[in-house]
Amino acid sequence: MSEPDLLLLDEPLSNIDQSFKEEIQVRLKQIIKNSKITTIIVTHDSYEAFYLGDYCGIILNKELKQFDKPYNVYHFPNSVEVVNFLNRGILIPAKVTSPKSLENSDLGTITGNFIKPYPIGSDVKLLIQPEDLEHDDKSNFKLDVTDKKFRGSNFIYTLKTDNNLLIPVFVHSHHIHQHEINDKFGIKKPIHIEHLVCF
Repeated sequence: MSEPDLLLLDEPLSNIDQSFKEEIQVRLKQIIKNSKITTIIVTHDSYEAFYLGDYCGIILNKELKQFDKPYNVYHFPNSVEVVNFLNRGILIPAKVTSPKSLENSDLGTITGNFIKPYPIGSDVKLLIQPEDLEHDDKSNFKLDVTDKKFRGSNFIYTLKTDNNLLIPVFVHSHHIHQHEINDKFGIKKPIHIEHLVCF
């Protein structure tokens, strides 16, 4: 109402029902954009930050760890700390085998484009996010389902490898064949991940 030059909102949508929260988010974003008010929003909800912010900052232990566009924060986290904070994947051990591939003892060869170059032979931790691996019922490469989370539009299956890695995999909820705990779950091979984020 006062048309400020800078608007500070400290967790403005906490303790609000999800359906109402999403409606408010849409209206809030419209008001901020139409009014052209520079706004800083504090939130513990990463999806809220990704939707409302042109840029997102991750603050951990009183330090700004990453400041970037939401897409980049999610897909190109710049540190293990940010990966752990977002809690959207797992870091698995791998060895760089070429400028466009690496090897993991459970998943085999994984190809893609490294975000940062690593010397061949380097031991790294590769970020695997739920959308990185592709489900394939006909695949001969199968892992055990240990958990299943229903998210409305999708399921997140947790798969256990021979070395007891727990890997999340996204599957659209309309997929005709749903899996249960202890089922075998096929992963499409060869594995290609567009962006290889390693540490």
